[in-house]
Amino acid sequence: TRTAGRRRATVDLVESCDAAELAELAELADLVELPELAELSDSALGERASELAVAGTLSGHKRAVWAVAFSPVDKVLASASGDMTIKVWSVTEKGCLRTLEGHTNTVWSLVVCGDKLISASADHTIKIWSTTTWTCERTLAEHTDWVLTLALTPDGGKLISGSDDKTIKIWDTTSWN
Repeated sequence: TRTAGRRRATVDLVESCDAAELAELAELADLVELPELAELSDSALGERASELAVAGTLSGHKRAVWAVAFSPVDKVLASASGDMTIKVWSVTEKGCLRTLEGHTNTVWSLVVCGDKLISASADHTIKIWSTTTWTCERTLAEHTDWVLTLALTPDGGKLISGSDDKTIKIWDTTSWN
């Protein structure tokens, strides 16, 4: 029957999804009122979530961790904290490789763009760090209040920053203008 076929297609769709896709499916199913999809995706997500286990814990910041970013180029993890630092971690060895200092207030957000790590802070600045030398190459100080969030366009050509100054700024990553 048509209902059985639709249910089989729904089951196939749910079984092909990873955990993040299942979470999105569950939300979508609720929005468009497909209770059978929401029920299946919630169930599958619950089953898969129970299989997840903590693979490691990284400790070292003195205050809360606000953001993390993974660098596929360097295969390291960076974390941003209220202690005004960014820590660079070895994911395989689960240890801190270095601590980047330069912000004068909480570091709220991080993104990786090629060989650059970009941080946003409550000190009203955005810093561009080289992942080769782990030094700050440039500081962008165009916001007049906390810089809370960062995003990159899919091609990495533009950086978008959002601030408590009620503005969103778009930066060209080739020139940083």
